[in-house]
Amino acid sequence: MGYATPADLVTFFNEVLVEDLASDSGVPEDAAASERIQACLDAASGRVEAALLTSGRYRVEDLQGLSGNSGWYLKWLVCAIALGYLVFNRIARLDEGTKAIIEQAEKQLELLSKGVNILNLPEKVQATEIAVQGPILAERIALNLLPMRTKNFYPSEAQRLPLDRTFSE
Repeated sequence: MGYATPADLVTFFNEVLVEDLASDSGVPEDAAASERIQACLDAASGRVEAALLTSGRYRVEDLQGLSGNSGWYLKWLVCAIALGYLVFNRIARLDEGTKAIIEQAEKQLELLSKGVNILNLPEKVQATEIAVQGPILAERIALNLLPMRTKNFYPSEAQRLPLDRTFSE
């Protein structure tokens, strides 16, 4: 399922240019019926999903619930990537304006893959990230437990705690 339609693509970018880029025959193709445009939009949607999953902070379901400004920004991002795919089909048509659009989309994808919240998504934390909570060495010493009072029998507190918990604060 794509995040943008051919109608969105021609909303953001020049319809004549998009239809011309989609054609092999030199006669502009209708954007709504073009399989190439739909394939580029689907591939661009997949690329956004891949960048999102690379960061490990969000899920694909988060994108499907976007609305408002964030939803439009997602559509623009997908359309900009799809335009890049169409331009690469006709590499001779790469002008400075189109190149700037493609570069902006690439930067946004890179930010998304690094976990930057460019789409205003609710944060999700991976289940594999484990935070260990426990007392630090100074807190254990302050308890004055039996092992602390019989120093020659038990190992020291610093030897019994994990290495990251042995510093004192």
